[in-house]
Amino acid sequence: MENVQPKPLSLVFCRLFWLLLGPAGLLLTGAAISQSEAGWFTGKDLIFGVIVLLIILCRWVDFLKGDRDNALGDPVSKRYMLGYTVIGLVAGAAVWAGVNVLGNYL
Repeated sequence: MENVQPKPLSLVFCRLFWLLLGPAGLLLTGAAISQSEAGWFTGKDLIFGVIVLLIILCRWVDFLKGDRDNALGDPVSKRYMLGYTVIGLVAGAAVWAGVNVLGNYL
């Protein structure tokens, strides 16, 4: 029988964060930004940006130290991760701009 090593709690948290907690935090923070008329570059905007960066950081930690697979269990490469980073940053900026327009102008 094979001896399976348990994963460190930090890797479990990183995987949980980039899969579930981070996107939930973006949803809640984005909703809060869209409902406020406080303008651009507020504390909520900073929190939104930090969450985007933490999702990407946790995804990289999970890739480098944990499982080299995606949410569906398929293996991923470093090229895939670079694409994930670029798309994550661009999509995060686009969503941030969108919720700010929604909250400040509409």
